[in-house]
Formats: sequence, structure tokens, C-alpha cells
Amino acid sequence: SGSRNYVWRFSDARRFRTHAADAPRVTALRVAPADDVAYVGDADGGLALCDFREPYLQRLTSDHPGCVRCIEPAGAHALVVGTGDGYLGLLDTRCVRADARASIVRSFPTPRAQPVAAVRACPHDARVFAAAAGSTVHIYRAEPQDGRTLLFAHEAHQTAVTDLSWHPDPGFDYVVGSLELGSGRGSGELHIWRPSGLLL
Repeated sequence: SGSRNYVWRFSDARRFRTHAADAPRVTALRVAPADDVAYVGDADGGLALCDFREPYLQRLTSDHPGCVRCIEPAGAHALVVGTGDGYLGLLDTRCVRADARASIVRSFPTPRAQPVAAVRACPHDARVFAAAAGSTVHIYRAEPQDGRTLLFAHEAHQTAVTDLSWHPDPGFDYVVGSLELGSGRGSGELHIWRPSGLLL
């Protein structure tokens, strides 16, 4: 009792402002930690904004058509979006053009266009985020420093990284845990590591 439930159907044009005839397949979800909205990614490169205060879903698109696999809020008005073909982009949610395209602030390189499996913003430093692509975890700075955004690459995994997380305790700032799939039963590994403090 006392709970509130929300249901958004991409194909329901009677209630939500969507493209019902060709509703895309939902591939990613992220609830904003400090706002009453959720972001939904789809297979057509779209990014939908579900506002809990309004009875409709606003579908945005990015300049990149790849399947959205992960979404991560990064600061008050930014999202980092990773796709199945290795694209990693930083979006400004305040800037939406007339054609419903979200403004791309910056794109980041992922070697060999590996699918981006996970993106996580650093809880201790809003300028830094991590992304897993293939068997590598990359640490990026949202704003370039000395002309570069890639700060560090953790390449010790042998198989695809499936998830990662920053340690939430300030006493363990910049410590990352990353999990790899493994090639057989019981063969995956969990790595706990920290990039050099000189890089950050």
C-alpha cells in the first residue's frame, strides 16, 4: 500500500506521445538519481525520457544510430550513452533540437568498436567515468585535459567484461570492481583495482 506504479508502453499512441507504428525494442533503462525521470534506450539509437510527473513519454534520438546498451547520468544535466557498436557519447539533456535530437557534447574512442557493456560515473569525481568495452575497462575524463579524455585502460581481463562498479566509500576513492564473463563454468574473474593517482 502507498506505492505508485508507472507503466509506459512504446506502442500505445492513445496515451503516450510515441511513434506507435514502428515502436523500437527497449534495450537499456536508467532512473535518474536526483530527478523524477527515467531514461530508456532502444535498438534504433533512440533515448526516451519518461517523466514521472507527466502521462507521456518523450522520445529523443542521438546523432548515432547504434543500439543503446547502457545509460549513465553524469552530473546534473549530462548522460553518458554506450552502444552495441562501440560508440560512447556524452549528451546534454538541456539541449534538445527541434527535430528531437539530443545535443552531443563529446564522443569518446573505444578500441576496435567493441560493444559497450557498462558505463558508470565516479561517485567521488563528477568529471570521471568508466566504460567497459570488450575485455577492457577504460577510465575517461568528461572534459579534455592536455588534449586527451582517455586516462587509463585496465587490460588484465581475458574475456568480455560484463559489469563494473566504483567503490562508494570516499576512503576508497577511484577503486573499481570489474567482472568478466569467463570462457566456461566457474572461469570468470572479479578484479578490484585502482588506476594510478597521477592520472586522476
